[in-house]
Amino acid sequence: MKTTNLPSPKDITLLTAILSFTIAILVILGWFLQIPSLVQLHYTFAPMQFNTALGFMISSVVILFLLNDNREFANTMAAVLSGLALLTLIEIFWNVNLNIDEIFIKADIVTNTNTPGRMAPNTAISFLMLGLSILLPIKNTRALQFKGLLSSLVFCMGALAFIGYILGLNPVYGWGSYTHMALHTAAAFMLLGVGLSFYFWDLEKKIHKALNINYNPWIIGYAFSLAGMLFLLDISMPLGIAAGVPYILLVLTGWIFNKPVYTIYLAGTSILMTILGYFLSPSFSPNWMVLINRFYAIISIGVVAALIYVLKKRDLKMRHYHEEMDLEIIKRTHELEMKNKQLEEFAYIISNDLREPILTTIAFTKLMEQKFQYSSEQGADFKKFLHYLKMASTKLEGVINQLIAYTSLNKSSNYEKVNINLLVDNVCENLADLILQHKAHITYTTLPVIYGYKKELNLLFYHLIKNAIENNIRAQENEIVIMADKTEYDWTFCVRDHGKGIKQKYLERIFIPFQSLENDRNQKTGMGLNICKKIIELHGGAIWAESVIGKGSKFYFTVPTIEKRKFPTPNKSKDWKEEHKDFHQTTQMMEAQILEGREA
Repeated sequence: MKTTNLPSPKDITLLTAILSFTIAILVILGWFLQIPSLVQLHYTFAPMQFNTALGFMISSVVILFLLNDNREFANTMAAVLSGLALLTLIEIFWNVNLNIDEIFIKADIVTNTNTPGRMAPNTAISFLMLGLSILLPIKNTRALQFKGLLSSLVFCMGALAFIGYILGLNPVYGWGSYTHMALHTAAAFMLLGVGLSFYFWDLEKKIHKALNINYNPWIIGYAFSLAGMLFLLDISMPLGIAAGVPYILLVLTGWIFNKPVYTIYLAGTSILMTILGYFLSPSFSPNWMVLINRFYAIISIGVVAALIYVLKKRDLKMRHYHEEMDLEIIKRTHELEMKNKQLEEFAYIISNDLREPILTTIAFTKLMEQKFQYSSEQGADFKKFLHYLKMASTKLEGVINQLIAYTSLNKSSNYEKVNINLLVDNVCENLADLILQHKAHITYTTLPVIYGYKKELNLLFYHLIKNAIENNIRAQENEIVIMADKTEYDWTFCVRDHGKGIKQKYLERIFIPFQSLENDRNQKTGMGLNICKKIIELHGGAIWAESVIGKGSKFYFTVPTIEKRKFPTPNKSKDWKEEHKDFHQTTQMMEAQILEGREA
């Protein structure tokens, strides 16, 4: 299945900056080249003033430098933008002329313009909010929340003016007798508002946890925008139409907020605007049908708000539960890592501090056996005691070596293709002396190539084959057979011996550390099969044994066929036995064929 590559937040921010920059350049060219269609989109609309176009160009450059992590230059340009907006607001509300409106070019298009070249007050306010959203440092949670809120309010200012043009509501985009905001000015502010919102959203994703933010503040501006647009749509439509119902869209935005209480606030706002929309409609007149429509709209808003509130509370409860679980997992993982580290340190101590005196003891016992004379009865006893000491020291050395091997199993990282035939050949070469001593015959079919940890798989077959050789009780039938069979998800292997067998009650215990069922004469450490189990679990498989007293044992284990595919390892092997019962039934036939082929 092909995955769709969605644009990243930075890609969206970059696109909006490029589009607003393009609008600014076209308008500036329109002023210099005297192309009215670029300056004002319709002869009855207000033009985009030159300073406004310059502000959009600066804003776009600021965003581009932000995306390139050049905050110093971005802050400088944002300060210039904020200064231009602030000076314009001083001109507008203090009724002074600072001679900045026509500093670059004389404005000859003055449709819906209070003062030639002067931008609209809502335009100047939007530029000031945009500049401040860049300049404010991110020192605490409130600063980031305020930056996000300002960017969304920039979109809100543009969106309200844009919908005002569509609905023909002059007071929305033109404040009183002041200069009107141009249509493409509104569109450019919507672009910049969206771009900055995505930029801050991407920033929030990186620092959310560090600042412990409980909600996304930039959503508030978009909620205001939606509320304003719905209200303007409501008062511009005939009363006979149930215009109160669209306010449900505003209530639905409550799902985006993290706190359920915001849904109640939005519902209250929607109900208030539904009532105000009835009284402020141009065609207002008392009408029972209209009142009933509005009443149903209010009921709908209340029902939807209640559902959102309940679902949001449940969602937050589940999210809080999952967060607690994640924290618990992190805590347990850390504890496990610490314990593994301690285990590795313990193994290091064993390998360095304990092995050396043990090896020294073994060496001296051998030397004493060679140097001392044991002619007397007392000397014979001393020789016997010395032999016991050497055997005990040798067994302790074996335990230490097995512990070191066990603790180092999880360190391998080379997951690769492994030719099991070549691997078993290598194991048999290493066990050549033991095979010759016990007159064993290791027979196997063409074994597969699988994915796994080569070093660990080599150790696995070493212990299983060594265990099979040492458990033989019939010198004439010391046949060890290795078989494999492929299923849908894994390879199942079987190592068959003709040993004395294992009692049924011990079949689960044999994989527990230090659980040796043999006499001390074989110097068993009881770690071999436990190491085998850990290796198989490392591969995501399972291992189990079947045995008949006096006839031998079969050790089964599975390894997934798909590279790096992991399956949960069951606590008990009963399910795995059931799944691989067909292979169990055919092992005897395969064994007979293998032995027949070897004899031939």
